[in-house]
Amino acid sequence: MKWKVFWTEIKLKLLFFFILPLLSKIKFQLIVTDQHKIVAKLPNKRINKNYYQSIYFGAQVIKAEALPYIYLYLFFKPILKQYQVITQSFSSHFYRKAQGHLYLSLKLNKRKLTECFATARHTQSKTHDFIINGFCIKNHKPQLTCRFNIKLHIKALNKI
Repeated sequence: MKWKVFWTEIKLKLLFFFILPLLSKIKFQLIVTDQHKIVAKLPNKRINKNYYQSIYFGAQVIKAEALPYIYLYLFFKPILKQYQVITQSFSSHFYRKAQGHLYLSLKLNKRKLTECFATARHTQSKTHDFIINGFCIKNHKPQLTCRFNIKLHIKALNKI
């Protein structure tokens, strides 16, 4: 399992180096990738910190917006050539300052997303909501720091 995460991370870093150079610069790290969730770590290093010693808003947003696309790339790569996926809306809610490492988690039901792709194949288009939670570890307990709601618009290129 660790080798799969390692090679996936290497492929994504090479992909992001050419497509989104800023995402490769913020030094993210994938921790867990399976069909139900993805957990990524955003370290609190010098390049990601502001002068209040918390993580930049832009680094958090770039990583949160990339997580659904990483999920689609990992688990729906063969059928993605038949669809157009764009971000329709993005909202964020911050509850406390992220002073330690920020862990972003995306929990998803792969069956529900597969049904969404099938519906988009037969109709005009379909939207799907992704909820990403950001946690910091304080006193060995995870504390909710932020929540991102991303709505992706899925459109089939060739309708049946």
